[in-house]
Amino acid sequence: MENKDEFCVQTENESDIQFSDLFDLKDIQHIQDLFSNATGVASIITHPDGAPITHPSNFCRLCNDIIRKTEKGLANCYRSDAILGRLSISDATVQPCMSGGLYDAGASITVGGKHIANWLIGQVRNENIEVQQMIEYAGEIGANREAFMKALAEVPVMSLDQFTKVSKMLFAFAKELSEKAYSNLQLKKQIAERDKATAMLKESEENFLSEKYILHENLKRSEEFLRETQKIARLGAYTLNIDSDNWISSEILDDIFGIDSGYDKSVQGWASIVHPEWRQMMVDYFTNEVLGNHCKFDKEYMIIRQNSKEERWVYGLGKVTYNDANQPVKMIGTIQDITDRKRVEKTLQNERLLLRTLIDNIPDSIYSKDLACRKTLVNIAEVGFMGAKSEAEVLGKDDFEFYPKELAEKFFADDQLVIQTGKPVINREEYIIDENGQKRWLLSSKLPLRNKDSEIIGLVGIGRDITERKQAEEKLIIAKEKAESGDRLKTAFMNNISHEIRTPLNGILGFGNLMGDPNISQDERDGYFEIVKISSDRLMNTVTDYMDISLIASGNQEVHKKLIAPCDILNEIYDMFLQSCQTKKLKLSIHTPTMAGKLHINTDPKLLHKALRHFVDNAIKFTAQGYVTFGFEENGDELKFFVTDTGVGISPEAQTTIFDKFMQENVSMTRNHEGSGLGLSIAKGIVELLGGRIWLESVKGKGSSFFFTIK
Repeated sequence: MENKDEFCVQTENESDIQFSDLFDLKDIQHIQDLFSNATGVASIITHPDGAPITHPSNFCRLCNDIIRKTEKGLANCYRSDAILGRLSISDATVQPCMSGGLYDAGASITVGGKHIANWLIGQVRNENIEVQQMIEYAGEIGANREAFMKALAEVPVMSLDQFTKVSKMLFAFAKELSEKAYSNLQLKKQIAERDKATAMLKESEENFLSEKYILHENLKRSEEFLRETQKIARLGAYTLNIDSDNWISSEILDDIFGIDSGYDKSVQGWASIVHPEWRQMMVDYFTNEVLGNHCKFDKEYMIIRQNSKEERWVYGLGKVTYNDANQPVKMIGTIQDITDRKRVEKTLQNERLLLRTLIDNIPDSIYSKDLACRKTLVNIAEVGFMGAKSEAEVLGKDDFEFYPKELAEKFFADDQLVIQTGKPVINREEYIIDENGQKRWLLSSKLPLRNKDSEIIGLVGIGRDITERKQAEEKLIIAKEKAESGDRLKTAFMNNISHEIRTPLNGILGFGNLMGDPNISQDERDGYFEIVKISSDRLMNTVTDYMDISLIASGNQEVHKKLIAPCDILNEIYDMFLQSCQTKKLKLSIHTPTMAGKLHINTDPKLLHKALRHFVDNAIKFTAQGYVTFGFEENGDELKFFVTDTGVGISPEAQTTIFDKFMQENVSMTRNHEGSGLGLSIAKGIVELLGGRIWLESVKGKGSSFFFTIK
């Protein structure tokens, strides 16, 4: 057997035990060979799954050289050995081999209830062997039948009764072997555990002496370290015996108080050290809160240092212990000189106050945000910009809670750009909507806010109100546009004067001179007279338009309202333009609602007539074929007048300026249509004087519809 001391020390769970841990395989192989030679049977020891542990002893040639040399035969042998060696605690297992039909037997080897191996014997013939079945099996596994039968004849012959006796002996031997091995295992385990305990005891004794020394040295170093840290932190310790009204203190505490060992270390003595302005408050605090309400002592207060008489700040911490009767016995605590800290705090407080005063009195908005773009600081200007009443309403909130979504999204995108890239945004013009719904322009800058490790923790923003500047710029732009418009208007006016006044004047003067020629016929003179009349009417209409637009533009146009029937005015307009429509072969029609003849409105009939005349005249002028229709319809408490034509139409670009003075789609001197370009401007001015609205709908090349309302 091998030395198992190492195994016994290491193995704590018997379920981990293997056969090779308990037996020396050389010794077991020798015993197996002796047993096989003595009984005349083949023998082998396997794992529970049939895998061999030892080498076969006296295996017959049939099994060793023929059956186990085939793949199927070997697999059947392993499977048969595993079944044959199944756990059995009462007797050996005897059965024909599944691979060759020879008789085999098996005995389980167990240790502590664990099945760790099988001892198998067999490969004998007896009276129950069926030769024909053996021949068929040779063919099944692919063995040579002739060689198979020769080897079968060499197999030892033993009666089943004799083989069973040998098997029982094997079982008894294996059981005894297992029990002895298990006993030896337990004994060696106990010896190993005892040796281990002895070694550990010895090691513990050595460690104890070493640790005691180390502990002593560490304690000395800890005490020294504590003293040094207390000096650095200006932290002293004390113990107050409440019954005897006496306290003992550390050297550091005596130095903080400026006292020596002879000082009266009582509660009254402590009270004498407390600053007079704090004394009564601290005595009341100690008596009522600490002792009366069982609170811990936790207070910052001022003292007068006894030897130097200087004022110092201290921070006291203490805890009271109580007896079984719930009476205070003693208090243990610390007192730290925090004068330097208080000075720094006061300096910082003054600096914060100065900074706050500064940023709150700067007209520019100043704010900071965290990584989630929530406000963490705002000055008074920013509070006003956000429409809030105080800083508290703004802190912790983002822009989405104060501004329209589209503005808040833009601000958020800018904030994230600064936070993610670390690149500042400088002097960006942007606007906000204030609490009154007015647009306010800001010149904004945003910079990343970093901590001491240069990590971005938010941003700082500054916004300057440039609303007045932007408004001034807008006024300049409007003034510039007006100036440019004035130039265009002047050009259009001059073109209009040149065309609409000079042209009819030329006609009047030219044909007037021709009428005085004695050599022309009466028919020619009548024709010239008609041309002079038409030119005179045109000139008169142009001058009238100039006068009308001047009165409207100057605010001198008077309005004289009275109750009228609008249908009468429509009929007058119809009669006025019927002849010109017939000349151009245009269909002219009126559309009014049912019972329109009985409808009356209170308005200025001359102005209404003039506005409608200009709309219809404009429609006929720019319509070459099709129709012109005008009329009105009731629209609540007002009448909606309309003029619709199938003329040239108006482009979308021209629709925005069509009501401006002298505006036509073609304002050049060589135009296809006569007119001052003031008709629609006059009509618009009249409609607005009468309290109405005016608009149009038009498609280029398909016609136009003009609408206006009269109340």
